[in-house]
Amino acid sequence: MSNINHRIWKLCKKVTLLTLLAMAILSSVAELHAQATNGGYSQSYLMRNVGGRPISMAGAYTAIANEPFAVFYNPAGLGFFSAQPMISTSASSLGFGRSNGTLAYGQQVTDDIGVGFGFNSMFSGNFTRRDVKGNPHGEISSNQYTLAAFGAYSMEFASVGVGLKYLIDNLAGERTEATGVALDIGAKFNILDLFSFGVAVQNVSGMMLWNTMERNTENMP
Repeated sequence: MSNINHRIWKLCKKVTLLTLLAMAILSSVAELHAQATNGGYSQSYLMRNVGGRPISMAGAYTAIANEPFAVFYNPAGLGFFSAQPMISTSASSLGFGRSNGTLAYGQQVTDDIGVGFGFNSMFSGNFTRRDVKGNPHGEISSNQYTLAAFGAYSMEFASVGVGLKYLIDNLAGERTEATGVALDIGAKFNILDLFSFGVAVQNVSGMMLWNTMERNTENMP
């Protein structure tokens, strides 16, 4: 009985230390702000749920994250993948000519390191371009893309992961476009093989820079 209590005590200490470490990393990487996940922010399509299983769970996937779509929710999930490469993809028609497509890959390359890649795209459909007087001048469309690389390190029952995103927002039919980078950070814990706990912060320091004369910037959600 004492041996069991000792193992539980060691487990609790590890969970506490890893949680404090994850919190320290999250708070020191950048100044974090809670932001709305819908209108008012650039690249809000990144907050759309993707993948059949995550969508069926209403996006409550941070603590599960056990297949390639994990890269869009919690990169720490890569730490518990198998050595067999896995690929997932999804495509959604959103009406009004809009569409959203994703591609995700993940696998464990060593016993404690997992890697993954993700591609996320959003096509807005065509809309009419107008001048300051409201006169129509043809049609343009907005094409948004995200390329991302992720890595995770696991240790027995816990894993921490990070991801770097490169984003492009292009107005087809115009010379206007924006580029940006953002960072995802996450942690995942498997407690006594009974349940899992996950935490993730997305788009840390995320900002889009437009190639206009004013060099306008937009915050990301």
